[in-house]
Amino acid sequence: MPGRAWPGELVRQALTDVRESGLRVVPVCSYVGRYVRRHAEFADLVDPATPELASWLDRQLTAS
Repeated sequence: MPGRAWPGELVRQALTDVRESGLRVVPVCSYVGRYVRRHAEFADLVDPATPELASWLDRQLTAS
């Protein structure tokens, strides 16, 4: 996949896998968040990023 198309394809495939697995996603990555906003067919998979989740994620990333 030449050019800039591959990041979107990667996100699309990941969200498709999430759907097939029966899981949900919290888009803490701004790219994924924008992708979902632009591709409404994935909106049903998304849960909001709460302040509690952001705090938990910060703790996890600093513990690594």
